[in-house]
Amino acid sequence: MSADGFASVTVDYNDITNGEYLDTLKKIRISSNESTAGGLVAIATGTAGTTAVTLDLFSLGYTDSNGDAVTFSSEAYIDGVAFAADPHGTVSICPSSGAIATQGGRSFKMGSVDNSVAVSKIPGSGFTVGGLDVRIVSEASPVSTITYTVVVWGRSE
Repeated sequence: MSADGFASVTVDYNDITNGEYLDTLKKIRISSNESTAGGLVAIATGTAGTTAVTLDLFSLGYTDSNGDAVTFSSEAYIDGVAFAADPHGTVSICPSSGAIATQGGRSFKMGSVDNSVAVSKIPGSGFTVGGLDVRIVSEASPVSTITYTVVVWGRSE
Protein backbone atom coordinates (compact mmCIF):
# COMPACT_ATOMS: atom_id res chain seq x y z
CA MET A 1 0.00 0.00 0.00
CA SER A 2 1.22 3.47 -0.83
CA ALA A 3 -1.24 6.21 0.07
CA ASP A 4 -0.81 9.80 -1.04
CA GLY A 5 -2.80 12.40 0.85
CA PHE A 6 -3.25 15.98 1.92
CA ALA A 7 -4.57 17.34 5.24
CA SER A 8 -5.42 21.02 5.28
CA VAL A 9 -7.04 23.18 7.93
CA THR A 10 -7.72 26.87 7.37
CA VAL A 11 -9.62 29.30 9.55
CA ASP A 12 -10.09 32.56 7.66
CA TYR A 13 -12.30 35.48 8.76
CA ASN A 14 -12.69 39.10 7.70
CA ASP A 15 -13.50 41.57 10.48
CA ILE A 16 -15.07 44.57 8.70
CA THR A 17 -16.34 47.84 10.12
CA ASN A 18 -18.03 50.31 7.77
CA GLY A 19 -18.00 53.95 8.80
CA GLU A 20 -19.20 57.18 7.24
CA TYR A 21 -15.75 58.17 5.97
CA LEU A 22 -13.69 55.07 6.69
CA ASP A 23 -13.97 51.33 6.24
CA THR A 24 -11.61 49.10 8.20
CA LEU A 25 -10.70 45.50 7.55
CA LYS A 26 -8.80 43.09 9.75
CA LYS A 27 -7.97 39.62 8.40
CA ILE A 28 -7.84 36.77 10.84
CA ARG A 29 -6.19 33.58 9.54
CA ILE A 30 -4.58 30.47 10.87
CA SER A 31 -3.75 27.52 8.64
CA SER A 32 -1.83 24.28 8.46
CA ASN A 33 -1.10 22.05 5.47
CA GLU A 34 0.50 18.64 5.35
CA SER A 35 1.01 16.32 2.41
CA THR A 36 1.99 12.68 2.61
CA ALA A 37 3.43 10.53 -0.15
CA GLY A 38 3.93 6.80 0.13
CA GLY A 39 2.39 6.48 3.59
CA LEU A 40 -0.31 4.45 5.28
CA VAL A 41 -3.92 5.42 5.92
CA ALA A 42 -6.71 3.65 7.78
CA ILE A 43 -10.33 4.57 8.43
CA ALA A 44 -12.87 3.31 10.97
CA THR A 45 -16.57 4.14 11.08
CA GLY A 46 -19.36 3.12 13.38
CA THR A 47 -21.67 4.13 16.19
CA ALA A 48 -20.90 4.90 19.82
CA GLY A 49 -22.89 5.58 22.94
CA THR A 50 -22.10 6.96 26.37
CA THR A 51 -20.05 3.83 26.99
CA ALA A 52 -16.80 4.16 25.03
CA VAL A 53 -16.13 2.26 21.83
CA THR A 54 -12.50 1.10 21.92
CA LEU A 55 -10.44 0.57 18.77
CA ASP A 56 -6.83 -0.64 18.54
CA LEU A 57 -4.91 2.41 17.28
CA PHE A 58 -2.32 0.27 15.53
CA SER A 59 -4.83 -2.00 13.77
CA LEU A 60 -8.18 -0.34 13.03
CA GLY A 61 -9.51 -3.27 10.99
CA TYR A 62 -9.10 -1.41 7.68
CA THR A 63 -7.94 -3.06 4.46
CA ASP A 64 -6.14 -1.19 1.69
CA SER A 65 -6.83 -1.20 -2.05
CA ASN A 66 -5.00 -4.57 -2.33
CA GLY A 67 -7.17 -6.10 0.40
CA ASP A 68 -4.26 -6.19 2.88
CA ALA A 69 -4.74 -5.14 6.52
CA VAL A 70 -3.32 -1.68 7.30
CA THR A 71 -1.39 -1.78 10.58
CA PHE A 72 0.91 0.70 12.27
CA SER A 73 3.78 -0.82 14.23
CA SER A 74 3.96 1.97 16.83
CA GLU A 75 2.91 5.53 17.54
CA ALA A 76 6.28 6.61 16.13
CA TYR A 77 4.83 6.01 12.68
CA ILE A 78 1.45 7.74 13.13
CA ASP A 79 1.45 11.31 11.88
CA GLY A 80 -2.13 12.45 12.38
CA VAL A 81 -5.76 11.73 13.17
CA ALA A 82 -8.98 13.19 11.73
CA PHE A 83 -12.30 12.70 13.52
CA ALA A 84 -15.94 13.50 12.72
CA ALA A 85 -19.03 12.67 14.78
CA ASP A 86 -22.75 13.38 14.56
CA PRO A 87 -24.33 14.85 16.59
CA HIS A 88 -21.46 15.29 19.15
CA GLY A 89 -18.63 13.01 20.21
CA THR A 90 -15.07 12.95 21.48
CA VAL A 91 -12.09 10.81 20.60
CA SER A 92 -9.13 10.24 22.89
CA ILE A 93 -5.97 8.19 22.60
CA CYS A 94 -5.58 6.08 25.74
CA PRO A 95 -3.32 3.33 27.02
CA SER A 96 -5.11 0.11 27.90
CA SER A 97 -5.48 1.33 31.50
CA GLY A 98 -8.03 3.89 30.29
CA ALA A 99 -6.29 7.14 31.28
CA ILE A 100 -5.76 9.68 28.49
CA ALA A 101 -2.33 9.11 26.97
CA THR A 102 0.37 11.61 27.76
CA GLN A 103 3.82 11.89 26.28
CA GLY A 104 6.01 14.56 27.83
CA GLY A 105 2.97 15.91 29.71
CA ARG A 106 0.82 16.19 26.56
CA SER A 107 -2.55 14.50 26.18
CA PHE A 108 -4.77 13.79 23.20
CA LYS A 109 -8.51 14.38 23.13
CA MET A 110 -10.64 16.17 20.55
CA GLY A 111 -14.29 16.56 19.70
CA SER A 112 -16.62 16.96 16.75
CA VAL A 113 -20.12 18.43 16.47
CA ASP A 114 -22.48 17.95 13.49
CA ASN A 115 -19.88 16.01 11.48
CA SER A 116 -17.36 18.86 11.55
CA VAL A 117 -13.88 17.41 11.05
CA ALA A 118 -11.27 17.81 13.78
CA VAL A 119 -7.66 17.20 12.69
CA SER A 120 -4.60 16.87 14.89
CA LYS A 121 -1.12 15.47 15.17
CA ILE A 122 -0.70 12.77 17.79
CA PRO A 123 1.11 14.30 20.77
CA GLY A 124 4.51 12.74 21.04
CA SER A 125 4.64 11.53 17.42
CA GLY A 126 8.05 10.09 16.87
CA PHE A 127 7.98 8.40 20.28
CA THR A 128 6.81 4.88 20.96
CA VAL A 129 4.20 4.87 23.70
CA GLY A 130 2.81 1.41 22.95
CA GLY A 131 -0.50 -0.31 23.68
CA LEU A 132 -2.71 2.62 22.71
CA ASP A 133 -6.43 2.45 22.00
CA VAL A 134 -8.78 4.92 20.34
CA ARG A 135 -11.75 5.65 22.61
CA ILE A 136 -14.87 7.24 21.12
CA VAL A 137 -17.71 8.48 23.36
CA SER A 138 -21.02 10.19 22.70
CA GLU A 139 -21.22 13.67 24.23
CA ALA A 140 -24.65 14.28 22.71
CA SER A 141 -27.51 15.19 24.98
CA PRO A 142 -30.26 14.01 25.07
CA VAL A 143 -29.24 11.74 22.15
CA SER A 144 -27.07 8.93 23.47
CA THR A 145 -25.84 7.41 20.19
CA ILE A 146 -23.53 9.00 17.63
CA THR A 147 -22.08 8.02 14.29
CA TYR A 148 -18.34 8.58 13.85
CA THR A 149 -15.46 8.38 11.41
CA VAL A 150 -11.79 8.21 12.41
CA VAL A 151 -8.95 8.49 9.87
CA VAL A 152 -5.35 7.73 10.93
CA TRP A 153 -2.38 8.36 8.65
CA GLY A 154 1.35 7.84 8.90
CA ARG A 155 4.26 5.79 7.64
CA SER A 156 5.49 2.23 7.71
CA GLU A 157 8.82 1.33 9.30
